[in-house]
Amino acid sequence: FRVLREDSKDDPEVALAVAQSGFQSGWASSALLADRNFVMQLVAVQNGLDFASDALHDDGGVVSVAVEFKGSALASASERLRDNRDIVVAAINSKRADFDPFSCASARLRADREVASLAVERRGCSLRSVSVALQDDPDVVRIAVQHGACLFCRWACGTSLEFASDRLRDDHDMVATAVRKDPMALRYASARLRDDHDIVATAVRKDPMALSYASGRLCDDHDMVATAVRNDPVALNYASGRLRDDDDIVATAVKKDPKALRHASGRLRSDKSLVTFCLRRLCETQEE
Repeated sequence: FRVLREDSKDDPEVALAVAQSGFQSGWASSALLADRNFVMQLVAVQNGLDFASDALHDDGGVVSVAVEFKGSALASASERLRDNRDIVVAAINSKRADFDPFSCASARLRADREVASLAVERRGCSLRSVSVALQDDPDVVRIAVQHGACLFCRWACGTSLEFASDRLRDDHDMVATAVRKDPMALRYASARLRDDHDIVATAVRKDPMALSYASGRLCDDHDMVATAVRNDPVALNYASGRLRDDDDIVATAVKKDPKALRHASGRLRSDKSLVTFCLRRLCETQEE
């Protein structure tokens, strides 16, 4: 497939095989890419709508097959078809996508409550693509934060709560729902709720590193920090200066991981007996 004869580029079987092998360009003639039957075969097995003629980007049958194979093919559809409810829903329901297909839908459909609800149920991070009005809709946002984000989007754009309105990021029940699903959603809660003991405790119990997003007051709360460091000693790094100098808190952390001593106060890092204990534990760990 390195070099194709010109006449091979007009052969549907050859061109389809080359396309499936991963070639990006030069594998099919313009005439073939304007052939509806060939393109229908292509988009059913490969994200090939990008290569099709402009006319076929506006062909409902071709685009429907393309988005069912890969939802992100919606980006290559015509403006008219990105406003087609059935095609957008098919893209949302596709199991393959390089990014959120709903972001390519028309403004009208991104403001459609029913379609938006379906989108955020499929991928919580689609909340960033819905209309501003729906980002302030409690029912739509609750669906999003309950379902979280797909793995790809979780890495790319964070938790769904990030895209909710300021009002809902300050709503106790909404934020509680979000942190139960993803404790690091605490990052996007309002300052008031990052200072709420129940909200922060829920997050920290599920992921001690959520302490990094708690208010200064709660990072200085003995019980809160003790809970965090018992489960992950590295959370000591986010405790207040006072608690990083607390004998009991630091002892709890270093008993679980002696390397947590690096996060303790200067006074405790200079404590001979504590340093000796940590060195002994490190040696025992290496011997094991």
